Amino acid sequence: MQKFSAPILTFVFVVLLSARLSAQQPVILRFQPPAASSGETVTIIGQNFANVTNVLLGRVDIRNFTVNNFGDTIRAIVSSNAESGLITVVQLIGTTTSSASFTFLGCSLIGTALGRVTPTLIPAGSRDTEITFEGFFNLGGRLARFIAISQTRDTVLRPFRQSNRLVSVTLPTVFLQQPGFLRLTLDGICQTPLSTTITIQAQSPTSVEMIPPVPERIFPNPASDDITLETTLERPATLALAITNTLGQHLIRLQQDAPSGLFRTTIPCRQLPPGAYFLEIRSPERRTLHHLIKN
Repeated sequence: MQKFSAPILTFVFVVLLSARLSAQQPVILRFQPPAASSGETVTIIGQNFANVTNVLLGRVDIRNFTVNNFGDTIRAIVSSNAESGLITVVQLIGTTTSSASFTFLGCSLIGTALGRVTPTLIPAGSRDTEITFEGFFNLGGRLARFIAISQTRDTVLRPFRQSNRLVSVTLPTVFLQQPGFLRLTLDGICQTPLSTTITIQAQSPTSVEMIPPVPERIFPNPASDDITLETTLERPATLALAITNTLGQHLIRLQQDAPSGLFRTTIPCRQLPPGAYFLEIRSPERRTLHHLIKN
C-alpha cells in the first residue's frame, strides 16, 4: 500500500476544503427590477443564500430582507437612504457582488401626514392596547412601520389595519407595565419622521381621565444645530428641560420661567454627537417626553 508524506496529505486536504468552501459561497445570478424607488422590493436570484447576514445596495446596508427556504432567492425592500451601485450579498463563508449595477430612483412616498392619535393616555398595567392613527398615509401600498421607544426598550410595530386615512397597531403589554412615556415614530416615508407621544398613567383603568395633550412642538427634528421648543401653558410655570441619551444619562439640563400662553425657547444641542436622545419637559402639573434625533 502506497504511503503519502504529511506535506502531500496537507495539500490534498487544503485543496478539498477550498473546493468545498467555494461551492458554498453565495453567487448572484441576476436581480430584478434593475431600478426601484424606496419601499419597493428588489428580488435577487442566485445560490447559497441560506446564511446571508447582510445585503447592500451600493454602500447602504439594507436591513429589511428575507431569504426563501431554498436559499436561492432574496427579497430586499429598498430603504429611503439607498443608493445606486452594485448589489452585495454577505454570507458567513464569503461575499459576492452583482455584475450589473442597481439604480435607486429616489423617494416616491411623500405627502404623509399624522393627525389624531387615540388613545394618548393609557393606564399602567394594561394589556395589549390598540393605537389608532388618523391622517394621510401615502405609503405606496406597503405596510406602515412604527418605531416604539420607551425609557427602557424599543421595538418595531406593524399595523393590523391600514388604509390611506387610518392605521391601527397593537401596543404590547410589556410597554404598559410601568408609568412613563412612549414615543411612536412613523419612519421610512422619505420625509421627516412623524412622531407622537403616548403617556402611561400611574392610575387605575377606572380613574383615568382622557384629556387632550398640551400642544408642544420640537423643531427641527432631526436637528443638526440648536432646537426650538414651542408650547402653550394655561398658567405661568417653571419648566425643567433635560436631554438624556438612550441609557438615561442626563447630558443637558435647563430651567426656564415660562409665562401663560404661547412660550418658545431655544435649547442648545450642537455639542451633542449624532444619535438618538430624549427631551424631557417637566412642569409642576405634568411631564412630557420627546424623541430627538441629532444629525
